[in-house]
Amino acid sequence: MGFTEHILGVKILDNFIAIEICDTFGDLNKYDFIYTDYLSSNYNGNTSYSSKIRDIKNGQDYYIINGWKLLSINFPGNWFGNFTYVHLEDRFGRGTSVQAPVNQAIYPDSFKHLIREGLLEALRFTKDTPCVEYEEIIQGLKPVSGSMNIEQFHKLVESVDTYITKYRELRSKLTNEELSSVDDKLKVAVSENISKLFGLSIKIE
Repeated sequence: MGFTEHILGVKILDNFIAIEICDTFGDLNKYDFIYTDYLSSNYNGNTSYSSKIRDIKNGQDYYIINGWKLLSINFPGNWFGNFTYVHLEDRFGRGTSVQAPVNQAIYPDSFKHLIREGLLEALRFTKDTPCVEYEEIIQGLKPVSGSMNIEQFHKLVESVDTYITKYRELRSKLTNEELSSVDDKLKVAVSENISKLFGLSIKIE
């Protein structure tokens, strides 16, 4: 049996997410956006699904969540079910994907659950993360193992210098409100990431 697309109206109120099959000839203004899904690939029975977002108020093909663009929700498969990935873009035009912490499920059977969990993860992520660059700073530097020659060490030092520069540039990009909420976490993360790399106690003031 073939897949039949779903056209859903979505309303987000704080952490409550209402999802329902919508009548496209009815009143759509009660929704924040329209979600339409489609089968994006089918390889020997391994099916994946994707979606399109349409903002009701301005007709744009994304919806703003905490200053981020919600572009789509994707559900890649592995023959046993689908996982939920949310595709986002920050206000600087950089994109990222976040995976919802929900067990895989068969999308056509559990689409509302998978969508809702994806949106909840998008709300959490965008509330805690002002931009992609912030996420990269928090994640830190690549760990080093084994020995290295002087050229490799020089490149390592350069990468740390670039990392610190990105950290300082990020602080200048953030609004005062954003910086006040994440500044301590940023300083701790940068200090710990550099300290781990060199085995030293380094503190970013």
